[in-house]
Amino acid sequence: MRNRRLCHTTTMAVIAAAMGMGIGHDAPTAHAANAIVTVLAPLDWPVKSTIKRTQGQRQAIVFADPNDGSARAALSQAIEVSARSGAPFTFCFVGPAGADESYFDTPLVGSAFRMGLGVQFDPGGVEAGYFGASTSGVCVAYDARGRLCFYGDLAPSGDGYSKDDGSEAAVKGLSRIRAKSDHLFLCPITGPPLRAAAAAE
Repeated sequence: MRNRRLCHTTTMAVIAAAMGMGIGHDAPTAHAANAIVTVLAPLDWPVKSTIKRTQGQRQAIVFADPNDGSARAALSQAIEVSARSGAPFTFCFVGPAGADESYFDTPLVGSAFRMGLGVQFDPGGVEAGYFGASTSGVCVAYDARGRLCFYGDLAPSGDGYSKDDGSEAAVKGLSRIRAKSDHLFLCPITGPPLRAAAAAE
């Protein structure tokens, strides 16, 4: 039977958070369900990001390919997590360098707008790079202090996973500030590579 405790605290990540260390190439890894998650996101909200952060507010970002139909499940999960945690969500749609607005004119992007989610376009994957996102559907969430509290797919797919696994982990991470904890909650990464990230490799 699969371990249902998706959200394990990674000792290395907690130590790094306590010491104020950033995460670079020597990224910490941890078990989440039956997978090993390598944490690529920075432990603190990146100062170079142009995605607006409201001081003292919990926030989450989902990075997605505008043509990735599998990321649609993350839209409804984001609405649920936002309602339960009070944290606003931004969907950052990543495209190749030089992509214009027509590239992002897709049903998935239209759905995000209609659902009232924050939407940002990221030609060239600059923002994705700041947050360590290389796959479509990955979510990074930060607590009111601007500290990473959740990393992983918001709606993981594949054998052994439920789309609710990611949302439950995200809610727990976004709620951790009440206990003044630095525990990092994780979910497996199952989405396809982001095109901009793949092109840069």
